Amino acid sequence: DRLNLPELHAIIQDRDTLFINDFGFYGGPDSRHDHTEVDLEGKIYRVNKTKKGSIESLIVGSDFYVEIDAILAQQLGQMFEKGKHVKIFGKERVKKAGEIYSKPYRIVRPLKIVIDGKTFLSY
Repeated sequence: DRLNLPELHAIIQDRDTLFINDFGFYGGPDSRHDHTEVDLEGKIYRVNKTKKGSIESLIVGSDFYVEIDAILAQQLGQMFEKGKHVKIFGKERVKKAGEIYSKPYRIVRPLKIVIDGKTFLSY
């Protein structure tokens, strides 16, 4: 169920692959990951929202998945619009050997966001 997410994301047998991607997340929640510092800049391609309408992530450019926590979403939610230019300084998740993501995104946890010429720090 959604409260007990699987540690298994795909089964690979020779050239056949069965992906398990029904749980709505990228990467795996099953273990700690290393992170590297990243500075990125680009336009917001998509704003991902929960069923209740809360912002949970941004897609910046075509390759960055930016995780947005509830406090940041509440403070800046109305500023996150498709096509708006942002600068993000944060930590990029290092993919583990054999880890498979359902999309080819680089996962980023923001520490600082610059939008509309204003700088905001993540909690």
